[in-house]
Amino acid sequence: MIMLKHRNLEELYRKTERTIVTAHRGFSGRYPENTLTAMREAVRAGADIIEFDLRPTADGIPVLLHDPTLDRTSNAHGCPEDYTLKELKKFNFSYFRGGHETGKRMEEPEYPEMPIPTFEEVLAELKNEVFMNIQLTRPSDPFLKTICDLFKQYDMYETAYFVTDNYDDSLRVRAIDPEIETCPRNRRIKMDTAELERQKKFGTRIIQPVAADITPEFCRKAEELGLHANMFCSNTDEDNRRFISWGLRGIMTDYTDILFGSINAMKAGK
Repeated sequence: MIMLKHRNLEELYRKTERTIVTAHRGFSGRYPENTLTAMREAVRAGADIIEFDLRPTADGIPVLLHDPTLDRTSNAHGCPEDYTLKELKKFNFSYFRGGHETGKRMEEPEYPEMPIPTFEEVLAELKNEVFMNIQLTRPSDPFLKTICDLFKQYDMYETAYFVTDNYDDSLRVRAIDPEIETCPRNRRIKMDTAELERQKKFGTRIIQPVAADITPEFCRKAEELGLHANMFCSNTDEDNRRFISWGLRGIMTDYTDILFGSINAMKAGK
């Protein structure tokens, strides 16, 4: 069993000398995204943080799924809200192969069985092994309360945080549980100096800029403000090297192996 090397997210960023590695939807470039297999393999590969998305079932259970529909990644059709958890567990979620940018839907599943995981299953198995970046997409009030309750039940306050689509949703989280770390983001707003300062004033510690936001000046300003940048996303050695050379603190990737290869090669002067 792999155990966390740091007590909390702040210590992770302050004491890790190399770039922080976040596995986007788990090790999604090599394994079916947002599955326990992808999460386990990301941990085994050394990822510091696993990122995943939550959607509700018909009976209000949080499950890992990025899209609003089931069609791309499974042999089910429609929305997760159309099925109970028991019904969803019958489907196979290994129909999409490759990273989110270049992957393809396959006619046959990659694995004979690949069930959709619940939020609680991920927490129960991996809470002591890896930090977590939990994406929330405009959750309803009852669903958000369910997610926050599970977060509290498993005492994730030091090792996980929510990424929301806007400041209002982060405020909704705070209204339920002010101790939960949140990261508001809005991809329609460029994360420039003004936005970095707004994030700092809001109390954000970990920010999630996109690749187009990143410059050497951005990295310096984020560090000056004490903000830990965890960028979405980089999937090639060339891009990894450029962002690392600029001083970017954290990178989200579909390919944990490629990112570690870039980190290790640069450390060795190659």
